[in-house]
Amino acid sequence: ADGRPLLVGTDGVISLSASNQIRVKMSGLVPGTTYTAFLFSEPVEIGRGVAGPDGTVNALFTVPRELEAGGHTLQVNGVGPDSAVVSVSMGIALQETYNSTPMLLLFIALAMAAALFIPLQMRRKVRLKALLMRR
Repeated sequence: ADGRPLLVGTDGVISLSASNQIRVKMSGLVPGTTYTAFLFSEPVEIGRGVAGPDGTVNALFTVPRELEAGGHTLQVNGVGPDSAVVSVSMGIALQETYNSTPMLLLFIALAMAAALFIPLQMRRKVRLKALLMRR
């Protein structure tokens, strides 16, 4: 994810978040042929490229932000020896991400309102107490 290695879970699945990047390294393709990377359950092409001169792939793909949380399959398809289709798949669990910005803005607004309201209430209480003491 984002160029850092991730551990594969005991179930053989990698956990990611939307907009993370996945680095794919593989070999065994025919040099100079095209490979394509997909994410399933509904097929979404996340990238394509050309196998290197030694038949290797070392590419970074971005997980689409709009992809739903849950289980998916990363699949890379290319051309192997004798023009056979080579297809490599791996399970991915896409974690739900939360945007905390609205909550942070609400907290700041409440803090600002309290900072303005509490001193006014304190002054009002002091004035009221002073008026009551004069009587």
